[in-house]
Amino acid sequence: MKNILNIFIMLFLLTSCIKDHYHPMVLEPELDIRDERAGLFLPTYMGSNWVYNQYQFFGHQPVKIGIQTCRYDSIPNYFFNYDNNNNFLSYGLWYRDGLNLFRSGGGQILMTDVYTDSVKGKIYLLENVGSAKHYIYGGYDTLDTKFGKIQCIKTFGSSGNSSSNYWFRYFGLKIGVIKEEEYIFNGVDTTAHYILELDHYKINK
Repeated sequence: MKNILNIFIMLFLLTSCIKDHYHPMVLEPELDIRDERAGLFLPTYMGSNWVYNQYQFFGHQPVKIGIQTCRYDSIPNYFFNYDNNNNFLSYGLWYRDGLNLFRSGGGQILMTDVYTDSVKGKIYLLENVGSAKHYIYGGYDTLDTKFGKIQCIKTFGSSGNSSSNYWFRYFGLKIGVIKEEEYIFNGVDTTAHYILELDHYKINK
């Protein structure tokens, strides 16, 4: 009787181990947050592209100096820029960090939507690293564009000694970067003023 009991106990333990060993692993699907919160202002769908007209100001007169194409089409989180002749210019590493923000390659905050409920136009400091500062405007900015009035998150920054370089960037709802503007100063004088303005785009959803 004792032997029979021992056999039943061994069989029970063996079947328990087998069940545990062959228990199927259920993997949760990765959450897609591309159309959530900050992702609404910087779509990251592979195969997307944005084509910008590039201008330089001479006095108060903007003169078109070419086009620039930004592609998100080969490596996740990398935005590649090309000139008129499809020659590579540069890349930007902009990656998602949770629902509310994107960061640039060095870990600095690129853009966030956490201030959209704040007072419109109020300026908030996002980063202060060495001679570089990065800010964001509260609320939404609205740009008149060839696509109509577009709701934007507006950021700006400065860098260099005595803030010799200023830039502004507009992230448009469901579009991405609509406009970038850069000022270069020598003391109090503006030595260069450039604008990238979105001409057409494709979000490959």
